[in-house]
Amino acid sequence: MKFTILPDFEANRKRRAIRRQKRGQRRDARQSRKNHWYLKRKKFWQVWLERFVLVFLILGMGGAWYFRTVVQDTEDNAEFEMNQSQEIIQTYIERRYEELTAMGMRPGKEFDDQMGAYMYRMIPSRLMGAYGVSAAAAAIYNENGELLTDSNPRFYLYCDRYEPVGDEKNHTINLYQSYYTCAQELSDEFLQDYNDYFIYGDIENGERMEFGDLYVDEEKRQFYFSTISCLEQGKVVKTYDFTPEHVEGMKMVQETYDRWTREGTRWYPVLGMRSAEISELLQFAYDVYDDYKDDKQLKGAGVTAERGYFAKTRARYNVIEVSDLNNGNPEYTVVLAYNYDFLQANRGFVQKFVICLSLAILLISFLWSRFTYVRLKARYELEDYQRNLTNAMAHDLKSPLMILSGMAENLKENVHTEKREYYAEEMLKNIADMNRMIEQSLGFSKLSQTGRVGRKTEVDMRAQTDALIGKYKELAEAQGQHISVTGEGQMRGNEAMLRQMIDNLLQNAILHGEEDGQIEINIGNGIYQIRNTYTGTLTTEDAKKLLKPYAKEEDRKRTGGHGLGLSIVHEIVKLHGGKLHLKVEEEMFCVEIKI
Repeated sequence: MKFTILPDFEANRKRRAIRRQKRGQRRDARQSRKNHWYLKRKKFWQVWLERFVLVFLILGMGGAWYFRTVVQDTEDNAEFEMNQSQEIIQTYIERRYEELTAMGMRPGKEFDDQMGAYMYRMIPSRLMGAYGVSAAAAAIYNENGELLTDSNPRFYLYCDRYEPVGDEKNHTINLYQSYYTCAQELSDEFLQDYNDYFIYGDIENGERMEFGDLYVDEEKRQFYFSTISCLEQGKVVKTYDFTPEHVEGMKMVQETYDRWTREGTRWYPVLGMRSAEISELLQFAYDVYDDYKDDKQLKGAGVTAERGYFAKTRARYNVIEVSDLNNGNPEYTVVLAYNYDFLQANRGFVQKFVICLSLAILLISFLWSRFTYVRLKARYELEDYQRNLTNAMAHDLKSPLMILSGMAENLKENVHTEKREYYAEEMLKNIADMNRMIEQSLGFSKLSQTGRVGRKTEVDMRAQTDALIGKYKELAEAQGQHISVTGEGQMRGNEAMLRQMIDNLLQNAILHGEEDGQIEINIGNGIYQIRNTYTGTLTTEDAKKLLKPYAKEEDRKRTGGHGLGLSIVHEIVKLHGGKLHLKVEEEMFCVEIKI
């Protein structure tokens, strides 16, 4: 016998219904949180913080991309400068080898000494001009693995002798070169000044170092300094005196190096800098040479030791083969090491970049948040206004509706039948009063929301006032009020709006002025003033509150009105770009308008 298990459709349907219900609850919860976030009123600092984060992310990414581009360009430039230095060293090795060979010298210790001394001035103890390079050093080996020279501090005096060849004097040949080692101890202060004034000095602005006489001991191949002066703007600012005590038997020469002169004898000192960086770089160069020297086929390689994103230690390893049929094409190996430190070389740029980017982020986020907050504040004020308007309108409609309800109940129950006509009249009055209040509310709402004046013309304010006084003549006489008008003038604006403004002011003065009182109207060009007798308790500050919708004087019984007259006048004045001033003084309530 076989059994078939049928699916429980009812249970599945209930489970699906429960899942749909839970999805709906989660959706409603998300929408509720979203509405709460949107409707929740924010302070300025909250708006600024949101905008600051957005601007920081946008400008930060752009700034990071630009900064990375600058770093890469600087790094590429440093690499290019180092490659050029290595090419220069290679060129001078080949040239020096040819010169020494042409002078009849053969490879050996004297040959290597001459090669090493000459190359010392070619290898950069501190590289000039490489952007982002804080220090550089080099080590040069011969084909036997012996160190010819490196960037360790050495002090040489070079003597170059050039003679012309042929008829063209600008074609010369280096007949012989010799060097002398320094026999004196030189202070670190002097070596730093040598670096600042002689190597990196601004010659055009008179910043340089001048050497006095040099004493040469041909037998010992040594030399001595005498006086050395440091000049700034052509004036001596510091002088060193290294003159030896005994100079007998020495040859006195003068520093005559001129890179543009290719004839005669030239003397010039070359000094190496004492620096911890040089020692570290040389050790790195030695290690690189030890790692690569066994690979005889290797002609060039690049090695990088990372010290950080903005700082690196690099080495260029290169094997130079000199063409020489007699000596089987000897090889020299050059290892050039340097420190690349972007922040050290570009501290000023980094500081300016960070400051400018920070100021840009702060300024843009502030302006954006300010603009946003103004709009939010306007929305908040509109919400408050609409809520207050609704509450005030509901409050004012409540009383006439209760009266209408009571009268309607009496009519329905046939109570006080003799008052039917009275009830009908009162009901019509209350209905008309409510209709007027609704019309005023709609008009005020329209004024405050549209924000448009429409067509402007020159409006005769005296003619408009006289016409409206005729409209309210009977009401003023019933109150025992006397209306006086002085002056004439025009205002530029929308005629219908300005007429409504006068109507509201006149009606407000009649309804809320004192019985048997005075209403004075003064008119001028762009000025309209209306004053009425007032003996209430309002002050000028209290009176200004009447400009808000549905604001009334609570401690004094008034005949009619809903607290919208002055609010409508105020909106019309604002739309025309004018000003409204309220004053209560000397038992007079004064409204002055300037447009």
